[in-house]
Amino acid sequence: MSTYTMHQNDKRTSVSLATMEFEENDGKTTLTVTEHGAFFDGLDRPEWREQGTNALLDALANSL
Repeated sequence: MSTYTMHQNDKRTSVSLATMEFEENDGKTTLTVTEHGAFFDGLDRPEWREQGTNALLDALANSL
């Protein structure tokens, strides 16, 4: 579980709580990410967060 805030300059744009669950199934691992967020003033959006998280996970997969 992790919590974090995102900022644009000095303005807070969002606050999140994310959990990550790893589950083994037939010799493979499934990762489930659940994120709860509060988004302020339209400066951040859930779909942007999902896009960024997917990009980070793709980079991790490529490095493995």
